[in-house]
This record gives sequence, C-alpha cells and structure tokens, in this order.
Amino acid sequence: MTTLCALGLGPLLFPLVGLVAAAWGTGAFFALCGALCLLAAATGLSPVLRGVGL
Repeated sequence: MTTLCALGLGPLLFPLVGLVAAAWGTGAFFALCGALCLLAAATGLSPVLRGVGL
C-alpha cells in the first residue's frame, strides 16, 4: 500500500509540486508527502486489509 501511494500517486502529483512549493514553500510539500506515506502505512496495517486473501 505504501509503494502504491508513494510511487503510483507520485507521478500524478508532480504538476502540483510546483504550485504547492510556490504558494506555501517546500516544507509544506514535504510535510504533505510524509502525511500521505503515513496514511498509506496505516491503511496497509489495518486489520481489514491484513485479512484479505489474494
């Protein structure tokens, strides 16, 4: 789940990087990326998804 969010959504969000950096600075962008990765890790560790068989 973390890889999907970090690598799958990353290329889609590249155009927004410049806009966020210009408006709020690069610190806000890195904080947002960290929050996204944390959310992906929490989702991947949820009991509902851990019990799903592929």
